Amino acid sequence: MRKEKIFYVLLLVLIIFTMGFSCKEEKKDLMSDDKIVDALSERIKEGGTIKDVLPPTIVLVFGTMIPISAIVGFFVFIGLLVKNHNKKVMAMIEKGIYEPKPSNFKWDILLLFIGIILAFVGPGVSITVVGFFGIESWAVMTGLIPFCLGLALIAFYIVYKKIKK
Repeated sequence: MRKEKIFYVLLLVLIIFTMGFSCKEEKKDLMSDDKIVDALSERIKEGGTIKDVLPPTIVLVFGTMIPISAIVGFFVFIGLLVKNHNKKVMAMIEKGIYEPKPSNFKWDILLLFIGIILAFVGPGVSITVVGFFGIESWAVMTGLIPFCLGLALIAFYIVYKKIKK
């Protein structure tokens, strides 16, 4: 229980630190509350959209927090799944009813599948980024990493099959 509390406190500190770091440059331009309310009401009266109405600090904070929250939430979810499975297995071991099941999962096929996907996603990413930003060296290179990872996984599958024979 104590470890969970420490984890949640550290997670909260990380979120607060990220929010403060994201708004560091915006703090210079902040106005008083009355001026913000007046400016927002004027924008709403002029028919502004939600993008025009929100102060840039709020957009910056939420634009930063949403991906961070999603990534942290994903890892917390996976951690809770592993912890729950471990509790079940430990309870079964204590009762003496645990029998490990042999796995017939084929990792080599999964790696081949991921390799093929990455080999096709890489050029697609490059083409998309080049389409948006023009032919720049960094734009072409964006898809090179997934493409090379895909080729490496496909090569691993081929070598693994030859060694296994």
